[in-house]
Amino acid sequence: MTDKNTEPSKENLQNLVDYFNNRKFNEVTALGEQILKDFPNNAFVMNMLGLANFNIGKKTDALNWLKKAYEITPGNLETASNLALILYSEGKYEEAIPIFETIVRTKSDVPEILFNYAIALEKAGF
Repeated sequence: MTDKNTEPSKENLQNLVDYFNNRKFNEVTALGEQILKDFPNNAFVMNMLGLANFNIGKKTDALNWLKKAYEITPGNLETASNLALILYSEGKYEEAIPIFETIVRTKSDVPEILFNYAIALEKAGF
């Protein structure tokens, strides 16, 4: 890319969200991967790719994208929540627990997070 933009265009990001909201997950993955060629560290796009891949059954890809997004923006509660919930849904409780703990320390009033955190602790033997 030859211009000095540091973020994807608003149009591309809006298209990504629209595709996702319309359950066009293959379009999300295609556009998201295209965007990441120019903006390889965009955690929002990685988060969207993770969710889209999860919805089309590509769970390994989903976790890989969400983990990358979380590494870049560990304070982003949306990404943390998505990663923790997918780890939890895949039975990876011990991996999910520290992420749940981060979320709970920051925002402890989300019943679904608290419930899944408690179940993850129980399943992991705590």
